Amino acid sequence: MKTKTIDKKQVSMELKKEQQEYEKTEYIKIENIEEKKAQFKTIVKENINKRKPIHIKPLEADIIKIKSKALSKGIPYQTLINSIIHQFANDKLVEKSAV
Repeated sequence: MKTKTIDKKQVSMELKKEQQEYEKTEYIKIENIEEKKAQFKTIVKENINKRKPIHIKPLEADIIKIKSKALSKGIPYQTLINSIIHQFANDKLVEKSAV
């Protein structure tokens, strides 16, 4: 196993460069910041759990299998489909080939 040595001088130079870039950053003052934060929070709360209806035409055989699995879990099949979509969208659904 090969170990990598750290050049402390180079790391120090890189950190100093990053610090200098950070210090160059210009900031804009936001008037009424608390009011703006409250507005954004309201917008997020109104839209975060909004439902969007979709129309799909899956194979009948797939729907039968999904209904069977939903029945064994004791949940409506639409809830199972919604759960699968949610898991996939949040990278929590893993393909078999990736395991």
